[in-house]
Amino acid sequence: MPWKLCYQISMKLCWSKLRSKTPPPEPFHPTKTTGRLSVLKTLISRLDGHWDLGDALYTELSTAMSAESHEGFVTYSINEKCGSGPFHVTLKENRAFASQGTTGLKSWPASRILLEVLLRLGNFSGRRILELGSGVGLTGLCVLKARPLIESFTFTDCHAAVLDTLRENIQINLSNGDTRARVQLLDWCVGGHISDNVLIVGADIVFDRDIISSLVNLITGFLTQNNSCEAIIANIIRNNDTYSTFRTAIKNHCIVDTIEVKEFWYFDKVIDDYEVIRIKSKLK
Repeated sequence: MPWKLCYQISMKLCWSKLRSKTPPPEPFHPTKTTGRLSVLKTLISRLDGHWDLGDALYTELSTAMSAESHEGFVTYSINEKCGSGPFHVTLKENRAFASQGTTGLKSWPASRILLEVLLRLGNFSGRRILELGSGVGLTGLCVLKARPLIESFTFTDCHAAVLDTLRENIQINLSNGDTRARVQLLDWCVGGHISDNVLIVGADIVFDRDIISSLVNLITGFLTQNNSCEAIIANIIRNNDTYSTFRTAIKNHCIVDTIEVKEFWYFDKVIDDYEVIRIKSKLK
């Protein structure tokens, strides 16, 4: 059956069952919120990438999710220039600046800037990416949807609530059989090990002067372990002194180059002051 016809039939059937205020005829049963979510997620996963679904289904998905939780759900639409057609990412996130003792339960503008850079670097065939301070997962989920050939994307954070939200957002947006997404506890003060040829990324992770030393040590430690690795970090510059401290410290240990983002292809332009840098080992 052609996708266009399949889409039209699916819309009529599912929309009537999801939105009807009267009990549907047999053999259907009255739709509960969880069943409504399941139908919407299955329908979107089957049709997304084959047909422009528009906004109605994603609005309904956000409404259904919000109905069973006090948390908010936000759907991000990514434009067509990524090469795989338009797609959407729906995230559970908190609109507050900080919640449960962390700033990681919401999306931050630098994630969109980082994506503007990453989605222009090719198809990532066989590549592995590790993200520092993944937040609710916008960067990684967009990369995983837009770049099906990527080997893995590892989301990291040190806060249990953030890690739980990441796992939930992965379930919302990816199929159960997708093994490319990984969630890992990573404490910057403790550090860890990294495999060869991993791209380290981070967005809006320079915001507190007290954690700069740990962040710089973590990045330089990873690049020293494997000088085939490199890092790309995007930051909104909210405090010039704090960012300058980070910039100077990382440059003392590594090679640092600025990446210019002259045009926004996938998201609306970010108007805040920002910088994207590429960091490499001096031993490379």
